[in-house]
Amino acid sequence: MRTSHLFATNNVVGVHITGADSEVDLNDSIIADPTAPGNGANANAGVGVLGEAGATAVLKGVALLRNRSGVVQQAGELTIADAVIAGSTGPALSAAGAANITETTLANNGGGASFTGSGKLDLSDLRVVDTRKLGSALTSALSIDGGAGTVARLVLARNDEYGVYVSGALTNLDFSDVRISDTRSVPDAGKAVHGIGFVVTDPAGAPTIGVTRGIIAQSREYGLANPALTFAATGFRNSAFRFLHRHARVSRARIRKLAQPKIRVADFCEHQIRIESVVGGGGSVARAGAREPHRIQ
Repeated sequence: MRTSHLFATNNVVGVHITGADSEVDLNDSIIADPTAPGNGANANAGVGVLGEAGATAVLKGVALLRNRSGVVQQAGELTIADAVIAGSTGPALSAAGAANITETTLANNGGGASFTGSGKLDLSDLRVVDTRKLGSALTSALSIDGGAGTVARLVLARNDEYGVYVSGALTNLDFSDVRISDTRSVPDAGKAVHGIGFVVTDPAGAPTIGVTRGIIAQSREYGLANPALTFAATGFRNSAFRFLHRHARVSRARIRKLAQPKIRVADFCEHQIRIESVVGGGGSVARAGAREPHRIQ
């Protein structure tokens, strides 16, 4: 079904698609301000676009505003282009299965974009800003668990807790042209914790991640945290950087101390990591041969 110029407001669910044979192509539309879910409401009440049971959703030129969640795709395929998801009280986007997202902005939501399962991912020109932490659940601008594919031209700024959070045994991703800035700490038992730009976790699953041309700046705790030693980076620049290598096998890594004794860098798999303007350090540190990253405006 193809639908254009839809304006939907004051609904329990904006657009509901269900069934493996169902496909909706939604263009140039606005879905905003659902009805209050009320007591005992379904968990998906207040969702802008809901896909279930293998349905296919294609959203182009769509604005999802002030919903409980922007998009929830529980199975099937999801394509989003030239879209805005803003002001959600819950996560902006969650998808289980294949996803193709391009030229999309997520702003001021109670959670970022989450992709789970072993589906193919193709994410490009994605901007996630001002993500807020709600409740005790982990919060990140971009979370990927088990997907495989590419993430290109990614900009994350002013997000709570984590910028990129990657886990899962089947995760195999290539990132390029990444900029992550001002990842913010969150309160826990009266203390400010986390605020990490890029996390690769799940050592048992050992996700495989490649990053080409990236900047991580102004992370409140660490720029990069990777206990699994599966991260290969080329031309990576970072402030407030610490490589976490405890619980890791270091047979393929060469660890050397830099000027600041609490900061370490690993150079492995014939890739190089570059550090500049280390917060709290005595200036800049650079490794010869590291390429200057492409700057994302």
